[in-house]
Amino acid sequence: WSESAGNLNYQFNVDTINRPGFWISSGAQNGTMTTLNTPYRQFAGIVEVTKAVGSHMVLTFCMPGQQLFSIVMSRTKSLPTHELRGVNSLLERKGLTRVATREACRGAAALPSSSAAVLIFIAILSFVNRS
Repeated sequence: WSESAGNLNYQFNVDTINRPGFWISSGAQNGTMTTLNTPYRQFAGIVEVTKAVGSHMVLTFCMPGQQLFSIVMSRTKSLPTHELRGVNSLLERKGLTRVATREACRGAAALPSSSAAVLIFIAILSFVNRS
């Protein structure tokens, strides 16, 4: 994860046979955002691949205490409005309410990259308390 505030490196165990679409965090994150003067809470939990299509993917981070947040990662500089509406509808069907939206790396897909340019376009934060 990279943004103007710094970067984070996540590590996951991915079991594609028994639990496809679920990534389990493995160890603490490192990167410049863990050393800032602001408090940083380490992510420990499961990431669900909520949606994966050619142009974008949606990941939902599930933390203990039923605190959830989802991110949309796009291969292009921006996503069409109908795609973003589709993501919002998907999250609503899953019972995830949009609390805040924040963009990170906007326009970075236009930069050269040695990998398949999967870049974070928009972060949709969702918090759910289920009884």
